Amino acid sequence: MKLRFATAAIAALAASAAIAAPAAWNGKYVFEEALGPNLTKTINLFVTHELTLSPTDCRIKAQGYQTDETILCTAAPKGQGLELRFKSYGDGKTVNKYGTKIYTVGEPLLTLSKPGGKLTTTWQSYTPNKKSPPGAYFKKA
Repeated sequence: MKLRFATAAIAALAASAAIAAPAAWNGKYVFEEALGPNLTKTINLFVTHELTLSPTDCRIKAQGYQTDETILCTAAPKGQGLELRFKSYGDGKTVNKYGTKIYTVGEPLLTLSKPGGKLTTTWQSYTPNKKSPPGAYFKKA
């Protein structure tokens, strides 16, 4: 019985450790993605991508023009940066609200790094609406 409890406790710690970002990365980051004007050219459209990293949370929340989704992720050091991998959507499912599987569990979403102290995002399977090269997108809130 004690062995089963110890094994379960170790598994729970390992799972939570995979979610946690190193303390240097903890915080909220925001990227305001400008999509351009609407068809009548009277309103500028955008999507806000909010990234939350803490000892117990790794999530990307995207809201804006035709967008409303939350992705839960895991965060792990990769070289000098931090790689975020897909865990599930906000509801715990691995398919989106339309029942479509976009990502597989463990798939790299994006990588953050700080070359020269500048926060840089390298998009992987999670990308903004326009395919973008690595660059300064997120800003710490």
